[in-house]
Amino acid sequence: MRRFLSLLVASSLAATSLAACTPKPASAEPVVKQFLSDWASQDFDGAGDLSDNPSSASDTLQASWDGLQAEGVDTQVTDVKLNGTTATANYHVTWDLPKDRELSYDATMTLNRINDEWKVRWMPSALHPQLGANQHLELRAVNAERASVISSDGADVLTPGTEYRILVDLDKTNDKTATARTLAAALNAAHATDNTVPTADAADLAKKLADASGTYSVALVSTQQGEALKKTLAANQEITFNEEPAMVPTDPTFAPDIVNRVASLVESDLEGANGWEVAAVSNEGAVIGELDYHAPQVAPAVKISLDHNVQKAAEEAVNLRADMKTMLVAIRPSTGEILAVAQTDLADQDGDLALNGQFPPGSTFKIITASAGIQDEGLSPDSIVPCPGSMNIYGRIVNNYNQFSLGDVPMTTAFAKSCNTTFANISEQLQKGQLKDMGA
Repeated sequence: MRRFLSLLVASSLAATSLAACTPKPASAEPVVKQFLSDWASQDFDGAGDLSDNPSSASDTLQASWDGLQAEGVDTQVTDVKLNGTTATANYHVTWDLPKDRELSYDATMTLNRINDEWKVRWMPSALHPQLGANQHLELRAVNAERASVISSDGADVLTPGTEYRILVDLDKTNDKTATARTLAAALNAAHATDNTVPTADAADLAKKLADASGTYSVALVSTQQGEALKKTLAANQEITFNEEPAMVPTDPTFAPDIVNRVASLVESDLEGANGWEVAAVSNEGAVIGELDYHAPQVAPAVKISLDHNVQKAAEEAVNLRADMKTMLVAIRPSTGEILAVAQTDLADQDGDLALNGQFPPGSTFKIITASAGIQDEGLSPDSIVPCPGSMNIYGRIVNNYNQFSLGDVPMTTAFAKSCNTTFANISEQLQKGQLKDMGA
């Protein structure tokens, strides 16, 4: 029994001594931290050398840094767990991206102990948990859709769309004069059926092409006309069509000159704030999946004072006198908003007469004269006023249209019939400066 106890004690001491001499597995944490440090300092080859697939790890880290346009990355190890010859590291990643943007997420990597050395078992998920094989990270813009331009009654006037820009590649042009003739003929033919297509003078265009080099922009046309002209000019290899985003009129006949001006004036107001996303992208640049998304902010619609129905009515009204240079501007007196501007084709030949021409206010000024008479002469709408066919005002003869005469009538009747003599007489009774003050 004593011998047995001695052997038992000896065996126990030997086991204790053996356990004390067996080294504990070295921690994987230094390798994890070095890998993350190399990544953050853009030493991608150094990080790759700490993995079991150096070239793949280095290439993926480099592609993702470039794809994100990264300005820096911060990593924080949260824990490292050992399980024999395997270790699992958890860490938090925060990327600094352009324009003060940030991408944050948690990630995990696995390490294996091989020949007493820890190596990162390389998988793209060590970079981002949702990355797969042969994928990297990319930052991409999410463009905001442009806002619309609407009329005061809520009808769409301009909406986001596309136009075609017609270009001439002068390096491919053998005969610039012939190209100019071909283009001018095509544009003028299209204009005959759609007046939104600009016309062109062949001789003038030929001179411009002769003085230009590289690529020359000839005109912008609607998508519909662009497609038609592409077919017409398909044999001319020097003529190309470039599709471009643009604000497109919903009705090309609706106040075209004003709408074109509005388009250029409010262009910057229609741009919203672009959003952005981080995507998993293949080596060929194809988007595999969306990893982080920030929606764009669309700008509010821009409202113009033109009233869709009033504008259409104004256009119909002036075209009743299409044989003359007829113009019409309708306003809302309470606010001064322009509700409609219209003029005939004959008036168009002299430019924007309705907006740029200087004309006497005519009978519209009777509103001012009547207001002054009510305020400063004590008149009322029911006051009886004279309306002879003509009247001598200090030597100036004032006539009514075709010298019509109403006799003595209430001011409302004289106003409704647009009696010139009545309101000339009222203005003559005012004190100096009263009519000017009322007009102001």
